[in-house]
Parts: sequence; structure tokens; C-alpha cells
Amino acid sequence: MNQVVPRAELDKAVDEMATKLENKLPECMRYLKTQLNYWRDASWAQTIQHARDWLGVHSSSPEVREAVTAFSEKRKPDYKMVRERLYKK
Repeated sequence: MNQVVPRAELDKAVDEMATKLENKLPECMRYLKTQLNYWRDASWAQTIQHARDWLGVHSSSPEVREAVTAFSEKRKPDYKMVRERLYKK
């Protein structure tokens, strides 16, 4: 369930969605939540080591350094400049 509404209609849309959820069979909603949590946890357990490895390799890349520097300097990162330096012909 999702929808996009103008900000002025947000409260009404939230109330309508909350009412729809409230009127669903509680046992089904509880089981759905259990299933979603199960699959979220399973995928996390299967991918966390890959994520750690990837971050370990890429955390010191030039683009990441530029992002961290730009954040510290409160500016937007200039990835184009980084790539031009890396791939000059």
C-alpha cells in the first residue's frame, strides 16, 4: 500500500491508510509482519559479509575520499573532477 498525495492532503491519506490497516484481520497482519521480518533478517545475514568486504575495499577510494571531504567542507562532491583526474588520457 502506498500513494503520493500533496502535502495538504497527507494527514487525510494517513488516516485513511491507518483505518484500512486497522480493519484488516489481526492474525494475518501479525503473520505478515513476522514473514517480512524473517526475510529481512535472512537477507541481512546472507549479505553482511559481502557488504563488509566491499566497504573495506572501497572505503578509501578517491570518490569516497571526495565525498567525505566535501561533507566536511559543506559542499557538494565533485565526482567529475575526481574521475577526470583518475582517467586522464
